[in-house]
Amino acid sequence: MTCLLAAFLVAACTSTGQSGTEVTRYHLDQPIAPQSTAVEISSTTEGSNNQIGDYTEIVAAELTALGFTGAGADDADLIAKVNVRKYAQDKPPTRSPVSIGIGGGSYGGNMGVGAGASVPVGGKKGGLANVVELKVDLVQRPGDKTVWEGTAERTLAPGIVDQSAVVKELAAALFKDFPGKSGKTVTVK
Repeated sequence: MTCLLAAFLVAACTSTGQSGTEVTRYHLDQPIAPQSTAVEISSTTEGSNNQIGDYTEIVAAELTALGFTGAGADDADLIAKVNVRKYAQDKPPTRSPVSIGIGGGSYGGNMGVGAGASVPVGGKKGGLANVVELKVDLVQRPGDKTVWEGTAERTLAPGIVDQSAVVKELAAALFKDFPGKSGKTVTVK
């Protein structure tokens, strides 16, 4: 009985939701000194003209907070190439709060053996969730060599109202602890 109760509680407490922002960064494992930087939007960035303007301001503000200075594209030491996209993704199925337990036991001669198993019954399809992704590449000039790139993404419930606000949160997570560990995905809350 105790095994069945424990198995039921473990099954009921399992969470399938994501919290925080997933951030992955790549760089040359060398310090990136603050430099003059121009922010450009990728041609594949999604959003209205107002949103696209917001995206450049958001990334520029994060870079300024790190000590980088704004510059025109012709005069900049670095180009920050920004891409924002939103796409739908299947959420994992939800686990049923109901499970059937099977157990057995044998007792004798001051020794005991017990076993139990729990199988979930039912559950629902996960449905769709929105994923918003911000990608920034810092490209050194001259030579167009990428010295740092990072991607931040967050999975949200359908019906995002203010995508610029989400991008602001993504940018804050992306540039937190700049330049970050290269090649490692971390969750920033």
